[in-house]
Amino acid sequence: MEKVKTLIDLSLRAVLSAVFIYAAVSKILRPDEFYTDIRNYQIVSGYIAYASAYFLPAFEIVAALAIFSKRFFKVSILSIAFLLAVFIMALSSAWYRGLDINCGCFGSEAPSDYGIVILRDVFLLLICFILVLINSKKSIIILSYERK
Repeated sequence: MEKVKTLIDLSLRAVLSAVFIYAAVSKILRPDEFYTDIRNYQIVSGYIAYASAYFLPAFEIVAALAIFSKRFFKVSILSIAFLLAVFIMALSSAWYRGLDINCGCFGSEAPSDYGIVILRDVFLLLICFILVLINSKKSIIILSYERK
């Protein structure tokens, strides 16, 4: 059972890390496009949008790589979960206000259907939650139940 738990843990970390690294690289390659995407949400000022366009992708890469470190796992998974929550709120806000914008998640290749994008982010947030459970000492009872 421990091998299965380890395999699930590493697989989910790899998926989450790959998604965030891919998203970050697409933003790094086109910072001006990402800046425009952030501004289109009409939530933050130009200065914050500009800083976010350059800071956020680097932060995503650091968090995505740190998820494999025992020492930095908690802070990285919390950072990723926080980012996902912010993304979900921003997308929901834009959808509610009827804005027809690109989410900015993966550059211009990203789907523009709000429902699909929000569902994807909720799924990634669920992966974060599962990883926290798998790596929590209290979850050992739930995840490593063995029949006797």
